Amino acid sequence: MLRNDIALTWARNDLERMEQPKNGTERTGMCITYLVFGSSVANYTQARFSLLSFSAQLGPNDRILVLTDHPQHFTGLGSLVELLPVSAAELEDWKGPHHFFWRIKIKAFERVSSAYPNHHLLYLDADTFLFGHLNALRQTLDQGNHLMHLNEGLLCELPTKTERTMWAQVNGRQFAGQTIRPQDAMWNAGLVGISSHNSNAITRALTLCDALCEAEIIPRLIEQFALSLALNSPKPLQTADHHVGHYWGNKAQWLRAIESLFEEHSLQGQSLEELTQRVSSFPYESLPVYLKTSNSKVALVRWLKSKFSSPTTAYIRSSR
Repeated sequence: MLRNDIALTWARNDLERMEQPKNGTERTGMCITYLVFGSSVANYTQARFSLLSFSAQLGPNDRILVLTDHPQHFTGLGSLVELLPVSAAELEDWKGPHHFFWRIKIKAFERVSSAYPNHHLLYLDADTFLFGHLNALRQTLDQGNHLMHLNEGLLCELPTKTERTMWAQVNGRQFAGQTIRPQDAMWNAGLVGISSHNSNAITRALTLCDALCEAEIIPRLIEQFALSLALNSPKPLQTADHHVGHYWGNKAQWLRAIESLFEEHSLQGQSLEELTQRVSSFPYESLPVYLKTSNSKVALVRWLKSKFSSPTTAYIRSSR
């Protein structure tokens, strides 16, 4: 599913001087958007790192938006971030009539696009980072193209059980007026860029998502496939993996490195500006974004944990 030729140095060797807007016009603003909710502190840690990696390249009309039910996890970022509180009830409502969990991602796009209709929307999963040029992505959106992180391949050729099942269920069928064909691809949704020139694609994606749910298609990849279909028109989808990294395949190593960076920042009493600089100069090439562990090793570790799950413990005694 992943391309073997991901090279984090591509973008550092090209586009050093981005084309400036003509006639003195300003660039279209971008809403750099995150949706972070729930009780896992790790998700908020990753999102803070991700948004800081974008902050050094923001244009005058750009903004960073975070839709969250835990706004307290973004204190200390000041005016850098605009928080859009989302309640548990709202998140539940966003799951829609078929109670599909990841429908909330598309509903978050809908909310941001409604609030900022003249801005491009650039959504990021928390486990991402900008290592290339934000303006290169902006230029693609300016041209009316949409973005997703990378093309994982034709759905009919993808190897996992979930993908094979989905293809068997959708092949040749029509959903919301769209017939699924062998040339339809599955794109990775860790990054989703929606051009302000064609923002009606959000409504299209939501309609396709609901139609796939209504047909009881295997659910795990429904929102991803709905976006892959909806954003591939009227112009072909474009990739963003040569500017944005997505370490979903190696979260443990990345999280340890990010936590270490934040801990040093806190202990040294550095400013937000200094933290932003540290994130900008982070050695992104030093960690793999994907690390495959053998199934046998995973099973062995799980078995060992089950056999040694009751460690000897001791606690202090209160003097009170």
